[in-house]
Amino acid sequence: MKKILKSRFFFFILGALVMGISAVFAYSYMASDIGFTPDDNNWDVENVDEALESLYSDGAIALKKICVYVNNTYSYDTSSKTSPGNKYLCNVSDNESYYFYILKEENNSVKMIMDRNYNNIVLDWQGAYNYFSSSSGIALKNAWTNVLNIEIPSSKDIIPLTNVSWQPVLYGTNWTCMGTGAKDLGQYPWCSNVAANQRMAWLFNNLATCDITGCSEGSDSSDLGYWLSEISISGQNTSELTGWYIYCRGYIESQTISYSAFGIRPVITVLKANLAY
Repeated sequence: MKKILKSRFFFFILGALVMGISAVFAYSYMASDIGFTPDDNNWDVENVDEALESLYSDGAIALKKICVYVNNTYSYDTSSKTSPGNKYLCNVSDNESYYFYILKEENNSVKMIMDRNYNNIVLDWQGAYNYFSSSSGIALKNAWTNVLNIEIPSSKDIIPLTNVSWQPVLYGTNWTCMGTGAKDLGQYPWCSNVAANQRMAWLFNNLATCDITGCSEGSDSSDLGYWLSEISISGQNTSELTGWYIYCRGYIESQTISYSAFGIRPVITVLKANLAY
């Protein structure tokens, strides 16, 4: 009986040690993702939020600075370096850097969209999605190791920055100009009202034209627009899928997912503590 109890007690202690070691390594991994690995075995945290709070609550720990502030030319709030429109230069990996604009704040992090289409690639919606799928060999997640997350842009993040109250429909299309939400029927497919809203001009920077949207940074004639994450069905009596995209002429619309005409504009997530400003 004593041998049985001792053996059970031994396995209980062994199991506790294994679980404890696993927990320490788990938290160490979380911390190393943001540029710091604790060497204190008594580091007392129970979840990721507590770990982050412990790491930078008093500013005593220098976190890895991934993105460096550039300017607030398009900032929605010039008093804040983390408001939409602020521009940063981000080291997405140890040997790759690109310019990004902040899209939105999310608790301890920010979402940022690239200032141009990635590598001037033109492809269909499925091809664009492959760059953001973890199972794809070309996924940017496999290369951009300095950021927390990489995703294809979503209208849920972009539309709130415009004057438009809009969401994609399930069937058909509800294209709209991003300046006021009105349809410039006399100039379709142009949206002349977009230029009046300079605050969102940066969403169109480095596309084929700036004459409609009021964007100010160099245009690239090969980039007509960029795909969004949302898809719809072209009609109630068909199974054809359409993908939504933002077009250089200032509107958001959908096109069949096999249509190869638009690029990808990556959105990254970075901790606020990784911003240098």
